[in-house]
Amino acid sequence: MKQIWESYKNWFLGGVFLLVLLVAGYFLSKPSYPKESLRIGIVDFMRISTESKAFQDINSYWENKHSEAGRMIFNSDNELRQEYNEIREKEKRLRKPDPALIAKKQAFEKKVVALEQLVQQRKNELNTQRMELNTRLNKRIKEILEDISKKDGLHIILNKNISEDAPVVLFSGQSLDITDKVIRKLDEVRDEFVLPD
Repeated sequence: MKQIWESYKNWFLGGVFLLVLLVAGYFLSKPSYPKESLRIGIVDFMRISTESKAFQDINSYWENKHSEAGRMIFNSDNELRQEYNEIREKEKRLRKPDPALIAKKQAFEKKVVALEQLVQQRKNELNTQRMELNTRLNKRIKEILEDISKKDGLHIILNKNISEDAPVVLFSGQSLDITDKVIRKLDEVRDEFVLPD
């Protein structure tokens, strides 16, 4: 099943890339848009994510945060295992229920629940921090791409690497955006779409 999904995903991403190339080809060959005036930039986002100091710093930060969380969980887990083993040993030696041991077992179970909640809370905090940092990073990358496109006279910037979490078109000049035209044309034919009652 995973192989089928991977195959489908690769075909889909290849199709998206082909579509972008066709659109770019259309604008390059369109007589009203001289060929020499459309400038396309290509960005290798994989290289940026592995070679830039900003990404390296972020990756190092997350490795440290996950290591800290892992150590905390490991230490707490070891303490709980030791306590559990002590309770089990005492239970084996008793012939009848001991109220003190029952209370200790209940306290232990509360500690397990508290640790599970702490782990989930920590996971949520890290995910929230990661999303906030990614949002800031993506915003800054967009600003950098826009700045470079203005300075270099680029109309569109394409990502060299296609993946499901990296868009193909990273930046496009406003002059290439035909969304308003599509909306107007679609509005002209909206009567063709009969909506069910």
